[in-house]
Amino acid sequence: MASADERGDATSRAAPLAGQVAIVTGGARGIGRGIAARFVRDGAHVVIGDRDVETATATAAELTSSAGSGGRADAMELDAADRDQVEGMVDAADAQAVSATVAT
Repeated sequence: MASADERGDATSRAAPLAGQVAIVTGGARGIGRGIAARFVRDGAHVVIGDRDVETATATAAELTSSAGSGGRADAMELDAADRDQVEGMVDAADAQAVSATVAT
């Protein structure tokens, strides 16, 4: 059976990550923000983890408001060097989706 892309399904091409949760550490600014923006644009629910939760929250709001594909972003305070915090973030993301894509 042909995949949605092979059939030319415009919806899957417009939002290839629809229904997926992506965790982006350091996503408040810089390269992490760019990764988060792309995932949101591709329809994912992005959880931005950053030590600077204020900037992460502002980034998440901006990305969500500019998403036309159904993607959205949320922010969590996260010190990626703290294993317990990382595991908590993964658990939170896992509770929101069947599968999670992890990017750093």
